[in-house]
Amino acid sequence: MIRSIRRSAFTLIELLVVIAIIAILIGLLLPAVQKVREAAARSTCLNNLKQIGLASHNYASAYGWLPPGIIISPNATNINPGAVSGPPYAGPYIGALASLLPYMEQQNIYNMMPTAIFQFNTTLGAWAYNTAPFDSGNGNNTGIPPYALSRIKPYLCPSDSAQQAALSAQYGVIDGLLD
Repeated sequence: MIRSIRRSAFTLIELLVVIAIIAILIGLLLPAVQKVREAAARSTCLNNLKQIGLASHNYASAYGWLPPGIIISPNATNINPGAVSGPPYAGPYIGALASLLPYMEQQNIYNMMPTAIFQFNTTLGAWAYNTAPFDSGNGNNTGIPPYALSRIKPYLCPSDSAQQAALSAQYGVIDGLLD
């Protein structure tokens, strides 16, 4: 009598069925993972907004008023007047978010900015258009100070990653200064 030893193994069809089932389960799991990621990004964005609100109140505690929406000085002069409005709207065009930098743990970027740019009767013109050589429109960003090209994470929403990537590519945003 010859006994045949038969190994028990999976057939090709059985393996394909198992792989198909695993692929279907992964396909069902991915939307749930995306929802969790989006919820985490939304939570981060809400936290950033809360931090901006707290920084505004800390600024108000230090100065007695909330940060100005924008600083425009009738005394501002622009050495590149073709790029900006003339007096009384000549600049420096510094907004509330720049004033909040020290209260957002971004003191290093705040220190890069000239202090006169935060004064209401400043003679400094528009910050982005008054540093020679001027940007000739070819996107080389000459004349834009380094602090203006800094990416400040608390001011960005993680859900806007496509927009951030486009801005980084277009304007050469400096990553790593604030990360």
